[in-house]
Amino acid sequence: MKNTILPLIVGLLCSSCTKVLIGSFGQKTVDRYVKVLEKDNKTIVFIPNIHVASADFYASVKKTIDSLRTNGYTIAYEGFRDEPGLSQAQQDTLLLKIRKVLRRNPTGNYLDSNDASLPKHFEKLKGIPQTHDNTGIRLNEDYNIDISTGVWIQRYEQEKGEIRLTDCDFNTPLTTLYECEQDPNSSKHLLTTTIRNNYIIERIVATKKSKIAILFGAGHWYGLYPDLLREGYQLTQGKINPYR
Repeated sequence: MKNTILPLIVGLLCSSCTKVLIGSFGQKTVDRYVKVLEKDNKTIVFIPNIHVASADFYASVKKTIDSLRTNGYTIAYEGFRDEPGLSQAQQDTLLLKIRKVLRRNPTGNYLDSNDASLPKHFEKLKGIPQTHDNTGIRLNEDYNIDISTGVWIQRYEQEKGEIRLTDCDFNTPLTTLYECEQDPNSSKHLLTTTIRNNYIIERIVATKKSKIAILFGAGHWYGLYPDLLREGYQLTQGKINPYR
């Protein structure tokens, strides 16, 4: 299956190249960033996304998603999930542990002016927030390929040891400036990138579906691509590094 998927996508997208400030991307459309990987009878389309972008960018993502869905692709998307079967108190504790490593609210909107936990540089982001609606995700039909909070913390603590919460953690609301003591052994990269990438690869390998489109953060591509190569996938359309 060569040179068949991207022409289909690009033909449905706006061709404008107007520069906008949208994270790592400098165009209004996602078409040039889409990648296609193939192995035997399985095809993966990776659609790199960002959390704050222009309305035009998200419109192009939605067109891509709609096109692939029409052509029989299963749509998978990003977003860590609650751990099934836990009480609210247990779920809240997991979020506090995630915040302990991130040093900010893990559930917030990047542009929420009322969230004092967000880094100051977030104020420079231009555009609108990513949502399920503006990217074309259907919660009753598509599936979340991302990790659950319980598995996330379990894998992190297996490598780094228990995340020990203090009274400061329990008494600081998520949307308040976070100033509790930091664990010098903590690793944001391990939590946000390595563990999640490994989990996604596991799910891709395990799935029996032959046509999968994955909408996920652009930065994860550089971790996922080498692992997919090791699993026998080949990049058949798109560039390895078109972001520069």
